Amino acid sequence: MSIHSAITAHSREGLQTLRMNMEALPGSDAPGFGDMFDRFGDARIVLLGEATHGTHEFYAARAQITRRLIEHHGFNVVAVEGDWPDIARFDDYVRHGAPRPKSGDTRVRFPTWMWRNEDVRMFADWLRHHNAALPEAERTAMHGLDIYSLGESIDAVVDYLDARAPAAAAEARRRYGCLTPWQDEPQVYGRAVTQGVLAPCETAVVTQLGDLFQRRMALVGDTSGGDGEAYFDAEQNARIVRAAELYYRAMYRGAAESWNLRDRHMFDTLQALMAHRKEARAVIWAHNSHVGNAAATAMGWGGEFNIGELVRKAYGDRCVLIGFGTDRGTVAAAPFMTQVLVLCGVAIAMTVGVYGFVAGIVKIDDAGLHLSGSSSGARGDRAVAGGELHAYMQAPERDVLAELEPSSLAGVEGVRSEGATEMAEGSAVHGLGRRGQGVVQHGRIVFEEREMAPAAAGLRQEEEEGEGASWVMLRYFDSFYLAADGDG
Repeated sequence: MSIHSAITAHSREGLQTLRMNMEALPGSDAPGFGDMFDRFGDARIVLLGEATHGTHEFYAARAQITRRLIEHHGFNVVAVEGDWPDIARFDDYVRHGAPRPKSGDTRVRFPTWMWRNEDVRMFADWLRHHNAALPEAERTAMHGLDIYSLGESIDAVVDYLDARAPAAAAEARRRYGCLTPWQDEPQVYGRAVTQGVLAPCETAVVTQLGDLFQRRMALVGDTSGGDGEAYFDAEQNARIVRAAELYYRAMYRGAAESWNLRDRHMFDTLQALMAHRKEARAVIWAHNSHVGNAAATAMGWGGEFNIGELVRKAYGDRCVLIGFGTDRGTVAAAPFMTQVLVLCGVAIAMTVGVYGFVAGIVKIDDAGLHLSGSSSGARGDRAVAGGELHAYMQAPERDVLAELEPSSLAGVEGVRSEGATEMAEGSAVHGLGRRGQGVVQHGRIVFEEREMAPAAAGLRQEEEEGEGASWVMLRYFDSFYLAADGDG
């Protein structure tokens, strides 16, 4: 019982710290939502996560942020957790004027709810219109990072060679013939090799990739420029075949090994895109488990890494990691019983996640890495020192004052008021740092400085009609977390 009571007391302190270090954002449909992310405009890579695939609020907010980064900060690559050949159809549409990919197109494998949905279609339509006014070399591209297109990638390599080197295409068919019987069920291939009943195809796919490298050398030596874009596409598909062959064998040797192989491939593909595109600046769309820094989570403790960790190591403070989440919502496009089951699972996961997060903060505080609401640096509130927790509440740009319950500041070190008694009417409240000076009015602390007002329990804002889900942003070490309050 004593242990439980101690955790409860620490949890209250953790929750108070969270409330004091959150920033309110406009609804994702509000005109100024994307503007809030101008602070990240000087980064080279911005990774935008999602707690669940297919959630409207996450997709709408992510599209708004991405549009802002493209229009006002020169980002020119959107790379997503999707397969290279499938997302290439979107790229043809947004960059080269191809017909829009149809939802019934059987050649596009990923599920409708993940990428072929209304939110992605609206973004693709916008990007096509944005690109139309630009020279082709300056248009923003869309690419896939994932590894699951074994059969489609084999076909893409052979098709490329058929059009340019028929003899080389015939040799590619022979080499890939080792995998062709398994391309629709590659996990069966992996199991057969692991069990020793089938020889691996590794040598054949590595040899084929090497042959394409030799063709690359010939293209580089071509002063006319060769067919660089087409070759780059073929090479990436050959890399996918190589990585997929390894991945489906690794599946049966352990979850960490296959996970790491997949995210290493995602990172390698991103690096290839950054090298291929002149002055490339990329926005990444993927699940939170990929874009967060695995080294700061239980993933890292279990020997796993992800693209977020690899990007952080390679790019340092030139990258930004932003996760998306929520503590509520509904499953709109599913049968009733499916909705009930999913909601039960989400409720359990979010409860465990929230308490785990608070417990983590308590452990950090116990270890001496004290949490603070202050920050500094050339990048606004993106610079972070040591183990500090950084975020702030930005009051809405309208004629309403942010208000704070005095009780929510009880016991906060350094907060004081001027008056005969503590928090007396008319007292000026100091010790809030960048959050501005407050004044006690009618039993509440009112902040007249709208730019930096504190986030805490009791904060009230008028809601504007027509906005989407309300959002808050929390900074946790070198990453950010966006939380939505709305239906999914």
